[in-house]
Amino acid sequence: MDILSNLLKKEPNVMDYFSPLKHRSDEITKFIANCGIFSLLLKNGQVIQFIPENPDQFTEWLNSKGIKNIRGKQTNPYKSIFEEK
Repeated sequence: MDILSNLLKKEPNVMDYFSPLKHRSDEITKFIANCGIFSLLLKNGQVIQFIPENPDQFTEWLNSKGIKNIRGKQTNPYKSIFEEK
């Protein structure tokens, strides 16, 4: 392994953060979304709410980090329970 590869592994991945969320991906264990509001369970047991500007992008980021959607499937976070089917 070359020196550059070793340095890159030690540097924090900028995608570990999703701006403006103040928590790293490794702090989040599970999430659920409804009506554009994400509830995130942190490893310390705290539950926080987050409203991203782009919910689809945020969902993709959570999925790419292996954070479990407790609904068990991907859902549209903007879909309201009051919308007609």
